[in-house]
Amino acid sequence: MKEAAQLFFTTSSYLEDNYVAPTADNVKLPAHKRNLVHIYMESVENSYYSKDLGGYMDQNLMPELAALSETGISWSNTDKFGGPDQLYATGHSVAGMIAMQAGVPMLASGTAGSDFSYPDFTTIGDILKKGGYNTTFMQASTASWGGLDRYYQRHGGFDIHDRARFVA
Repeated sequence: MKEAAQLFFTTSSYLEDNYVAPTADNVKLPAHKRNLVHIYMESVENSYYSKDLGGYMDQNLMPELAALSETGISWSNTDKFGGPDQLYATGHSVAGMIAMQAGVPMLASGTAGSDFSYPDFTTIGDILKKGGYNTTFMQASTASWGGLDRYYQRHGGFDIHDRARFVA
């Protein structure tokens, strides 16, 4: 319970101290484009790692992910698999996905039927579209949930593949 309370009641000035609005001047895409794959994993969090790895469990419940994390870049707030500090308004699926794309937390609460267009923010989707990338968003559920379809179409013109498209 102590760890859960820490997530919700610890304040941070991280955004104020570190946010840099992306522009054509400070974002340079490579001349030779490479694939960028961003995978969101629902309900997978570093607390499922063993305590010796920075998690909360006596036994590591994600040994394959721990091994994979050691081979690439793993964002952490500790020298172990601590994970990032969770920012305000990023605690549910839609909010987390938008925050990772836009670099800022959601500006509104709730999800169902919401419209988070963020017209004043440049997102990774906007940058990739401007750089000539083809962007695709795939989700096993309905992409209209939480307005994700509109968000991804407005910021990067993503081709949406969701439940409706998979079962058609």
